[in-house]
Amino acid sequence: MTPALVGCQSWEVQSIKDLKDIAYVPQAHSFSFSYTVRELSIMGRAKYLNIFSTPSKSDYDIVEKVLDEMGILHLKDRKCSELSGGQLQLVFLARALVGEPKILILDEPESHLDFKNQTDILYICPFYSFYAIIAIKRNF
Repeated sequence: MTPALVGCQSWEVQSIKDLKDIAYVPQAHSFSFSYTVRELSIMGRAKYLNIFSTPSKSDYDIVEKVLDEMGILHLKDRKCSELSGGQLQLVFLARALVGEPKILILDEPESHLDFKNQTDILYICPFYSFYAIIAIKRNF
């Protein structure tokens, strides 16, 4: 496959398994499903599960750790449909981080976030091991 330029490094996709190392954080929009923050966050661990398996205690421990590091552990039992746009944006980021990606793609990561949460994201991300963080910003 074709190598992709990531920062100053070249990263070549050898197989479909390499794509599991990429996480995408969309812009937060209204959420119509009634998943809790914990349920949505655990979805980031799906790539580590077999088709008929369920998340382990270890998977849930990782979710709790990430939610705590992001300062949103108190929201874990809230329904995503009840969250503000900024809170939902943080949950989408948490879902990506629990998957332990090597490349993180953020689609307008600061959208819906107040200044404090924007700076918190900048503070949190360096504690994770990424090859690259790609932020998409649009100015229309």
